Amino acid sequence: METADLVLAIIVPVIVLAAGWLGVEMGTEEDLSQAKRFWYRLLFIVLGLVAIGLNIWQTSRNVGQQQQVRREADKTEKELSNQLSAANGKLDAISSFEKQFLTFVSEQRPTSPDAATKAYEALAIAVLKTAQGQTTTSSPPDAHLQILYEKGELDGQTILIAVTPGAANLLITIPEFRFRNTGGRVSGVVSARLYFSRVINGIGNWMATESDEPSFPSAFYAANTSGVPVTINPQETFNWVQFQGWINPPFNESISVKLKVFYGSTRPAVANFFIRKKE
Repeated sequence: METADLVLAIIVPVIVLAAGWLGVEMGTEEDLSQAKRFWYRLLFIVLGLVAIGLNIWQTSRNVGQQQQVRREADKTEKELSNQLSAANGKLDAISSFEKQFLTFVSEQRPTSPDAATKAYEALAIAVLKTAQGQTTTSSPPDAHLQILYEKGELDGQTILIAVTPGAANLLITIPEFRFRNTGGRVSGVVSARLYFSRVINGIGNWMATESDEPSFPSAFYAANTSGVPVTINPQETFNWVQFQGWINPPFNESISVKLKVFYGSTRPAVANFFIRKKE
């Protein structure tokens, strides 16, 4: 509180009390002469006018101070908004650089990248996710996976697979799947679920799980096939592990298969295809 506000806060009540005391004196004093009554009334009026004037001044000061506080708050908000816009611009620039770097690395990436290449990729992914304000498990909206087989999309294809006779069952092998990120940002952590329209006993990296698809009695799950969480860079194609399993003979007709690939997006990538024994 400023000194002037403190003085006003003291003076105004004192004047009001003084005016009240005069009023009491005028009402209780007996044999009050005309001259004295006149001066009492004049002093009462003066005190009243002074109290009103000081009250108006105090109110005006309060309004002015509130307006000043509001102007300063608006100014501070505008400055913070400008700083935030500048920071977002820097983050966008960092994000753009890292995306270009990751695209270049994915195009130049050897079949078996060395430790230095993996370290550079991990660092770039971490910087990119920090610039985009994302957690390691979430995927940006424009990351998009395609499920590929040979030179085209897997959906709708019929794959001829090798079958090895066993003592009582047939061993089937489905070659590696390929997932390509056609979006502009790094995907989230990738996992996959594979469904079959016949009962199959899986072996290897695919773990048997309860099916959530009524038309597919057998279901399998796979993630972290390389021992670490898998993320796919923009424009990168990632080879997923092959599937192997035992099936009861005969195997004379095509089997319906569904593959779901989850990568942090709102919906998984899905491919419906068929497998048939290679003659």
